[in-house]
Amino acid sequence: GIINHLCYESSDIEKTVLYFRNNIKSFQTVPITKASTLKDCYYTFFAKPSGEVIELIYFDKKYQL
Repeated sequence: GIINHLCYESSDIEKTVLYFRNNIKSFQTVPITKASTLKDCYYTFFAKPSGEVIELIYFDKKYQL
């Protein structure tokens, strides 16, 4: 099969988004959004001109048991 996208977990999604915007040749295609299927999870997507898609996820650990 073909890989749709790569996903990376971030400990600080806002800082990671800024890093991607400033240092990776990519653009944010989805704003930071709270996931409806995972508890305390936030995500965003980036796309590169080459067609690569990168997902960033963040789990708000202060609410996890």
